[in-house]
Amino acid sequence: IRKVSQSGAVTTLAGSGDPGFADGVGAAASFASPDGVAIDGEGTLYVADWDNHRIRKMASVAIPVAPPAYEALSTFSEDLATLLSDDTLADVTFSIDGEHIRAHRLLLVSRSKYFRVMLMSSFQEGQSDSIVTIGDTTPDAFRALLRYVYTDRLICDDTSVVDVMRKAQEIELARLCSLCLQYCRKEVAPTNAISWLVQADTHMLSDLRALTLAYVKREFRRIRMVARSSLLSLSESPELMLQVMDGV
Repeated sequence: IRKVSQSGAVTTLAGSGDPGFADGVGAAASFASPDGVAIDGEGTLYVADWDNHRIRKMASVAIPVAPPAYEALSTFSEDLATLLSDDTLADVTFSIDGEHIRAHRLLLVSRSKYFRVMLMSSFQEGQSDSIVTIGDTTPDAFRALLRYVYTDRLICDDTSVVDVMRKAQEIELARLCSLCLQYCRKEVAPTNAISWLVQADTHMLSDLRALTLAYVKREFRRIRMVARSSLLSLSESPELMLQVMDGV
């Protein structure tokens, strides 16, 4: 077993060169077809002594190991997210339920075909001083959608995730739809399953509907115990209620 320094100097750490098995220091040790080496965090050397069917530990040999080089974590997403709370350079204003939300045209048009068509058109929405009205969503859901556009990450809660998914489907943000569905699959519970199912049925979110319908059928007794009042919303959709009760 030999060591080659960075300068090219070769030294023998252990082994006589003749096949066999013997423990010892330096040339007093012998190996039979040593096949590989590994070094642990303390600099101890381990040898796979193939024909001797052993792992040999060279505890007396200190091999200096350079500490791993750690890269600082990227703050790219967080830095972009801060733009949403700082409208110094914002040049687009959206109005959702009467609430104004400022955003940055360049980021929006570079990340979304929907916003590119809207904000680069010759219509009113494309004018720099216009206020763009966004309907059929909530301010919280739209902020979550903008945050995704800025950072490629979904941050939402149980009350806004379906609204985010609806708007994402409308403006063809397929990956955001997928992230919303992943969130629902992970967080579905007796307290939110009925609400999500009714919303998915109303707004034709087929994947979410299938997910929540299967959950509600499977956990109906638990839902009735934990969140009985949520079942009342099914009375407004008799067909959906029949599907829930089928097989329960």
